[in-house]
Amino acid sequence: MAGVQASAVLRAGRWLLPLTIPVCCVVWMLLVFSPPTPELDAGHRQSFHVSVGETVGAMERRGTPPVAERGDVVHASPPPPERLARTKTPPSSPPAAPESEETIETSPPPLERRPRARPSQPLPPEREQILDASSPPPPVRQSRTKIPPSPPLPQPSDQRLARAQKKPAAVADRCAGRYIYVQDLPSRFNADLLRDCRSLSEWTDMCRHVANAGMGPRLTRTGGVLPPTGWYDTNQFTLEVIFHNRMRQYGCLTTDASRAAAVYVPYYAGLDVGRHLWGFSNDVRDALAEDLVGWLRSSPAWAAHGGRDHFLVGGRIAWDFQREDGGEWGSHLLFLPEARNMTALVLESGPWHVGDVGVPYPTYLHPSRAAECGRGRRRDCYAPGNVMHHLKSAAFCLQPPGDSYTRRSAFDAMLAGCVPVFFHPGSAYTQYRWHLPADHTRYSVFVPGDSVRNGTVRVEDALRRFGPAEVAAMREQVIQMIPGIVYRDPRAPSTGVQFRDAFDVAIDGLIRRVNSIKRGLPPRPDDDDLRRWDGYFDMR
Repeated sequence: MAGVQASAVLRAGRWLLPLTIPVCCVVWMLLVFSPPTPELDAGHRQSFHVSVGETVGAMERRGTPPVAERGDVVHASPPPPERLARTKTPPSSPPAAPESEETIETSPPPLERRPRARPSQPLPPEREQILDASSPPPPVRQSRTKIPPSPPLPQPSDQRLARAQKKPAAVADRCAGRYIYVQDLPSRFNADLLRDCRSLSEWTDMCRHVANAGMGPRLTRTGGVLPPTGWYDTNQFTLEVIFHNRMRQYGCLTTDASRAAAVYVPYYAGLDVGRHLWGFSNDVRDALAEDLVGWLRSSPAWAAHGGRDHFLVGGRIAWDFQREDGGEWGSHLLFLPEARNMTALVLESGPWHVGDVGVPYPTYLHPSRAAECGRGRRRDCYAPGNVMHHLKSAAFCLQPPGDSYTRRSAFDAMLAGCVPVFFHPGSAYTQYRWHLPADHTRYSVFVPGDSVRNGTVRVEDALRRFGPAEVAAMREQVIQMIPGIVYRDPRAPSTGVQFRDAFDVAIDGLIRRVNSIKRGLPPRPDDDDLRRWDGYFDMR
């Protein structure tokens, strides 16, 4: 009987055993994949929104760096898997993750575990900011949920199209229309003159004055009259050296003459003629100038415009380069046919010649940075008495003509914050049109010299007409003009400089002039303000 029962159990087990495994699987799946309660699902969504909001808030507080356009940067390493949508061509699909896990893109560290939101819930704006602004972190594996996979990311072509629509136009060349080509002159036209500095003047030791890039020796023992930096014993005839060294720091130089707006000729014309003013024949005075124009005439850069885009700097007044036939003073450089096509920047221009333009005399101050010559440091650069102590208490500084219309002391006076008083329009108003305001009444006083000489006007009476408020306004205008009439230290780097000096103003004016010449326009516009001074000049 026992054998019959055992046989029955064995037959029953043989039929039931195959059903045991499927039943267990069904029970396990019901337990594991049962839908979460509404409270649990709501908790997941709330946790995701809070964490994203906190991350975006932190990013806004610390400032999010701008994201470079991906199309402009080539990376040697392959992009992380979660950034594949940004590459140009879709790579092959990565190995599928296990069904119970998902990989999502996350914000920058600290990393947090965040389950994906349901597709039925739209992505909040905060998550979009993270996707666009954060750098790609390594993938993070999240806990198992019943959340279906997110919709596929947009195709790369769609994203690149959207970026192309937002991408700004290409940055324009900051030097377009401002390039300057420097003629590579033989050293006899510049460097050799400095090497033989003892021959430059019979009475002055020019070797000390051409030192420090033309600024001369630094002023140190001034008894507290001058600040400790930026001040030099500068000779008024070293502008050519200062200008040449400033040009070496110019940010828009080019080695391609065809791209240049103007061509600079670094010939030290003033130093050359200055050594031969007394006791030499005219042939000696003219020798190097004639050598120069011959060299320029054979240069490729000259042929493009016949020298009309060329310019040089003469560190003396124009009269020293305009010797007429039979004269015994100076050279005839500016009367040479080739030089007539060029522009000459000189300390004083002639009223009857359009080829020369007046630029400021070099003064004692050569700031190397804005801090040495800015409104915040008026006591260093602008206050009366910091240039010459005898101008310390002067509100007005008289500037009568000397052996020519202009004088360097006019700029020394303005550097001291003193209002200049001119007796001839050729002393400033018809000279430095690029550097001084057109309305001369804002910064100076004009007293006709003829009226003073014939006794119809007393200078003291003319100046007493100005009240304290008017004098203060004129002095304030003079202060504002100072950065544009001094030459910055040519040895200082040009990066980070926050003011425009006399060199910068001259280059801007020169480029405008050359552009007019190239278009066939007059180099100097017909100006009613200039014509009103014609009566003060002996028009020949």
